[in-house]
Amino acid sequence: MSDITKMMGYPIRKPYTSERDFFQKNPTVTGMAADDDKITLNPFSNLSPEQQNAIALNEASRIYMRNSGEEYAPVTEQQKASFKGTTYENDDKALRRTILARILSGDSSAGDTTRQQQIDSFDVYNKLKAR
Repeated sequence: MSDITKMMGYPIRKPYTSERDFFQKNPTVTGMAADDDKITLNPFSNLSPEQQNAIALNEASRIYMRNSGEEYAPVTEQQKASFKGTTYENDDKALRRTILARILSGDSSAGDTTRQQQIDSFDVYNKLKAR
């Protein structure tokens, strides 16, 4: 695991037992923005330190967006279709946030992004840096 203890001001902590169990059962989930506004990374993943930093940035941006109360750019039909069958399918706000977080962390699963999504992700990044 990476030696970093914070990302953009948000603490990174070891997963609680229930989170470890979740990560073990869901190895493709590499991290989460926990309900306590802390970041936790999957201890069962084999990510490089650089990849872990990208995941931590992704999760930090999710925490920021969750707490900001701001509205973000709508998702495209293609993006909706690519997240069909996931926990994001019926949660528009969470899907908007995950797209922006994935843009910020360089995750290609954000799909083809719109100009407004790119602007919003840049705005979120600047606000995170200013914290």
